Amino acid sequence: MKLTENTKGDKKKEDISINQMSTDKTSTPSSPISGADTTTTTSSSSLSCHFNTTKRSPLTTAQWVYLLVAQGVVAGIVNFFVNLFITWIIYSKESGALIDFSGQLTCILSDIIVTSFLLPVIMCLIGSILVTLDLRKGKLIKPIDRRWLDSAFVCWIPQGIYYRCILLRAVIFGMLGVLLFAPPTLIALFLATRPGGGDMLIKWTFYIFKGSWCALFAFVVAPCIAFILAASYEPNQSFLRRTSYSPSSPSSISLSPSSDNKV
Repeated sequence: MKLTENTKGDKKKEDISINQMSTDKTSTPSSPISGADTTTTTSSSSLSCHFNTTKRSPLTTAQWVYLLVAQGVVAGIVNFFVNLFITWIIYSKESGALIDFSGQLTCILSDIIVTSFLLPVIMCLIGSILVTLDLRKGKLIKPIDRRWLDSAFVCWIPQGIYYRCILLRAVIFGMLGVLLFAPPTLIALFLATRPGGGDMLIKWTFYIFKGSWCALFAFVVAPCIAFILAASYEPNQSFLRRTSYSPSSPSSISLSPSSDNKV
């Protein structure tokens, strides 16, 4: 009888110890290594182009003012007078001179297409230098949360200030200008010149139109360029040396994917 009681007691103790071990396994937190792996996988997923559902830091008032006023309004005013002067130099200054809509080297069609490409290209090249200087000084603009660039609308655009990225980004903005800004402008000018036989009288109204159109163009493009530069800013970046984003930097959010996550 004593032996049977002892065996029953031993079985109960074994059952209790097994239950405790199972509860300990389920209640123990994940190890630091596994936690690092999960953070790496979640952060590495932000490198792909998708609509990121994580909370992004909203832009501050100073950042909005810099993008809309220091970049948009100032760029619009400068481009108004610059393109007004360029248009006045290119075309004939004789009284009664006409400009054809198409059919010549210097016409409305070629003027709008060339301007739609060159204006964002030049603005991207100059803006990459000026905005980077402002970011390094840290007085007018602070870096923007880089998670804003995870959107599928902008994640494919080259980021950073490496000179190859700047040149490629300038060409992309130039092509977007030709595809998005040139067609509606040409359609409007074609309808405007159609009653007059397909040409337009060169006078100050055309110069002002060209300057105003370039000012509106610059007001839209300049903040977009500055936004990408401010969101992808890294303090150790260089125009001649390509650097990767470091997780320790406050402006960098994403980590590089580890080899453990490869399938």
